[in-house]
Amino acid sequence: MACALAASAAAQDRPSGAGRAADRIGLAEISGQPMTIESDGLEALLDEQGRDRVIFQKNVRVRQGDMALHSDWLEAIYPQRESGGTSGGNPEKITARGNVRIERGDSLARCTRAIFEDHFCSAECVTEGGQAQLERRDDRIVADRIVFNLCTGVLRAEGNVGVRARPSESAE
Repeated sequence: MACALAASAAAQDRPSGAGRAADRIGLAEISGQPMTIESDGLEALLDEQGRDRVIFQKNVRVRQGDMALHSDWLEAIYPQRESGGTSGGNPEKITARGNVRIERGDSLARCTRAIFEDHFCSAECVTEGGQAQLERRDDRIVADRIVFNLCTGVLRAEGNVGVRARPSESAE
């Protein structure tokens, strides 16, 4: 899923069992894969901390490996520039808003706002006035807020949580 946008930098610190947990919920990392972001509009500026901020508007599409993110608006914040230098690489923080849809393999997350922070090794999906959703095959989690810890592979759902899980084949 799109959480992989921030996962590659944290991969070296990840405990051994966390990769399996992340795989189960579709959050396995996409290390070394280039990220492309496309949209109908773009604004780039330098913020007060010397970081590049790029705002993508209308029909935003992000691709990294087999992960795709779609939204109405997206802000990418890049690490602070060295004096006289330029920033580059993947963003340290991404905020997507409006009809956010994150797809990877057979996993699909939907919400109105998604935030990915590389430094905190986290991804969060929330829906104002509704519920964020995470679906994988026939399983589904809904909650006011779904948070992914990309270092440990832990998924946390908060507020009005609902789960629909199909029985495993070995239980039948």
